Amino acid sequence: MKVEEDSSQREPLDTDLPEHVQGIVQQSADKPYAPGSLPIGDAAILMAADGYGKGYVRGKQGDDVVIIRTSETVRNFSFARDPEPEELYRKTAAILERIKEERHMEHD
Repeated sequence: MKVEEDSSQREPLDTDLPEHVQGIVQQSADKPYAPGSLPIGDAAILMAADGYGKGYVRGKQGDDVVIIRTSETVRNFSFARDPEPEELYRKTAAILERIKEERHMEHD
């Protein structure tokens, strides 16, 4: 099965994925996360992340186009074909810092 969902350039997708991910992360053996009924797009991404198939989400974070694949742990981003090294470094360092904060990584 293939699920595709697009939105206009100015509107984000109607998704509850951040809330579901938070619920999954905070679940315990005594209190498992049970979201009930999910929109098909959210369910497909969560199933792919759990190992049932493959999925990816492509979107914008600020001015950046970001692609996250369920089959890999890397973060891809677009940049000019012949970048200035200093500009590329600053962009990459900012992305890594954001990942560190989002994933609550305490090490440097």
